[in-house]
Amino acid sequence: MNKQELRLLLVQAESESKFGNYNAVEKLCHEVLAELTVAEPTGTEMLLLHSHALRLFSESLWRRGRTSESLTFAQDALAISQQSKLQEEEAWSLGNIGNVYWSQSDFQTALTYYQKAVRLFEELYIPAGVAKYLGNIGTIERNFYDFPSALSTYQRALHLYESIEDKEGIAINLGNIGLVYKSLSDYSQAILYYQKALTMYEALEMRDGIARTLCNIGNLYRNLSDYPRALDYLHKGLAIFTTLNDKQGEATILSNIGNVYLSLSEYTPALVYHQRALAMNQELNSTSGIAKNLGNIGLVYTSREEYPKAMEYLNQALELNKELGRSGAVAGVLCNIGALHANQKYEAYNPTLAEHYLLEAISLNESLGIKQNLYESYLVLAELYRHTNQWDKFAYYFEKYHIAEKEVQNEQTKRLAERFDFERKIAAEHARLEEREAVVAELQSLNSSLQEANREKNEMLGIVAHDLKNPLTGILLSAESMKRFQSTMSDIDIDKRLTNILSAAEHMKAIILKLLDIQQLESGSFQLAPIPIELDIYIKESINRYSDQALTKKIAVQFQKNIHPTTILADSHALQEVIDNILSNALKFSPFESSISILVSTVRNERAQLSITDQGPGISAIDQTKLFEKFMQLSAKPTGGEHSSGLGLSIVKKLLDAMNGNIRCESILGHGASFIIELPLG
Repeated sequence: MNKQELRLLLVQAESESKFGNYNAVEKLCHEVLAELTVAEPTGTEMLLLHSHALRLFSESLWRRGRTSESLTFAQDALAISQQSKLQEEEAWSLGNIGNVYWSQSDFQTALTYYQKAVRLFEELYIPAGVAKYLGNIGTIERNFYDFPSALSTYQRALHLYESIEDKEGIAINLGNIGLVYKSLSDYSQAILYYQKALTMYEALEMRDGIARTLCNIGNLYRNLSDYPRALDYLHKGLAIFTTLNDKQGEATILSNIGNVYLSLSEYTPALVYHQRALAMNQELNSTSGIAKNLGNIGLVYTSREEYPKAMEYLNQALELNKELGRSGAVAGVLCNIGALHANQKYEAYNPTLAEHYLLEAISLNESLGIKQNLYESYLVLAELYRHTNQWDKFAYYFEKYHIAEKEVQNEQTKRLAERFDFERKIAAEHARLEEREAVVAELQSLNSSLQEANREKNEMLGIVAHDLKNPLTGILLSAESMKRFQSTMSDIDIDKRLTNILSAAEHMKAIILKLLDIQQLESGSFQLAPIPIELDIYIKESINRYSDQALTKKIAVQFQKNIHPTTILADSHALQEVIDNILSNALKFSPFESSISILVSTVRNERAQLSITDQGPGISAIDQTKLFEKFMQLSAKPTGGEHSSGLGLSIVKKLLDAMNGNIRCESILGHGASFIIELPLG
């Protein structure tokens, strides 16, 4: 392959990646890399292609959870770009390595690579690169509960994307800003940003973005205790991630579905979903995902009153989150451990220890501004003080719980969420109506076609009945005469009537065969097998076949052929029928003692041309517009009393269309007609 072909393959891989078709991405990159391995790339452009292919391959692998392999390819891409001083490619490779470390929950290393990528993109004045990895830095800040910094970083990225009109980047950052507001329990703002992001993703047909946003919306509905809607959105997102084979997305959304079932007190499905998510995150080697799943499984066991198991899972989650430095997640697990120690059914019930864990969780949540976790912690602590008869403390924290709950579960937010879901359903209903209207229109069109077909059928039956009636009447009359007067008829009279019977029967047979041809052609059952054949041979056979008819009318048939035989690509039987029909028509409409000329030549576009010209009455301009329609009885009449079914030219047209040929007529009324056929050379 040359450079241009390799470049086009990578452009295609980039496009497939945007739509989440990672199998296709890997296949295309593998094709490029295999070619480059054989060619041993040298030169700046070929090295750029090599690095780009490695990077795209790496990105596809980490999205599918194969992070160890992904890191190897990512580092190879970086090494080539650095050695070749390909600075833009180096910047993209740095960011890609950051993504791999992010997938492995090594957030500090990921942040380092993202920052290097941003600095290099800034030096190169490439706003798209700056915006992309600013967005990733914002996500790290958000995951470490630094919400003000995350919001500021996302907004910087959003403004950059808006300045270059990058719709994909705009959609991503709208969704990210929505996540920050959701984490801050400002659900009114969150739902507005999610709605904008989802609308853009759907317009762009970006399935991974649609799935992520559906997941985020599902989580928001869970926080609003609207569990049916939450499950609806989460399952839609899961279906897309499964189709894309996006393991990270699947693991995240499985865990979220488990949380909804936990909120519904359906503990068996909750445990199943969390265990599936845990197994997937262990396969992905995602420490942050594992920590989250362990904590969720601990909550399920708590609800099932399997307290020792619950404490085991919660302690594992606490240690992992502390190692990762995720203070918000630590606060959440501390609250759950405190709640477990505050449970009088737990054999290790310890109100003092429970108070310690809960106060530590509240302190962390207050410093981070996580209102959702705060009001849950306030409620658990208030309940603990109620059970231990510490009424002043109970009143204090119970009031704080109600204040926090009102801030989180406000009516405006619920109305916005309901309006959003309503608008989605209205949009879906509009889509269904449009689809229904399209179906109705199609049915109306089919109905019109059926009516036309029925009209054509009735017309055909009338014409066929008329065309068959005359020869059939002739047969009956001749047969009846022979029966009644056989004893008095001479041999000459008997022979004459038998000839009439045979002639009429042949005419009826010809009509029936043409009808069968039309039926087969229109139903698609007329199978053609085009092969290279000599056109001259079939013309001569047709001339010989109609020599008696030409002799009867004293018509001279003159054939002017090429010096060399003309080979065309056609079906032998279909070709013979085409030539027979045209020559037969020329003989029918030619006057006695005239001539017919047949000419074969080669024309443009590698096609052979066959012209059959008669000296008949010609064809009017109006008749020429109807020539190739079925059952067309034109103003010109056969000159020797011959029969015409009006089917021959219709069959010719359909046969030629099927052989990639064409036919036209050139005629001036009163000066004969030329039928010109073109077929591809063989």
